[in-house]
Amino acid sequence: MTHLEKIQKAKAKLMLEHPYFGTIASSLKLEQNNELLTFLSDGEALRYNSEYIDRLDVAEVEFVMANGAMHAVLKHQDRSAGRTQWLWQTATDYVVNSMLVNNGMQLPEYANYEYKFNGMYAEEVYQMLRDEILDALFG
Repeated sequence: MTHLEKIQKAKAKLMLEHPYFGTIASSLKLEQNNELLTFLSDGEALRYNSEYIDRLDVAEVEFVMANGAMHAVLKHQDRSAGRTQWLWQTATDYVVNSMLVNNGMQLPEYANYEYKFNGMYAEEVYQMLRDEILDALFG
């Protein structure tokens, strides 16, 4: 099954099992970008590495699509407020992925997830990550 077929099947499964997320995921603009290691969503577009998607099973692609939907729902792109963009994206992924794992979705390889971020807001995770980086750099 090709990456495009997997994406279509994952969207269909989301529509049946989680119609709210399926509807949102279906409205995301899909952009193949093999410069990425995995996937990235800003709530409007879902950018993905086709080789990565090819290696995943449909349940994991469903997770990827739900991740894009959650970024849209939580309006993370509107809440960055001058923060360092790559770190904000990482923090929002930890939050979204934690929610998806807690709802029984299958976490794909290389997705940002750590149990310690369960139940936290992106702003809290961002601050923790930032503090960890600064502590590592400056002790």
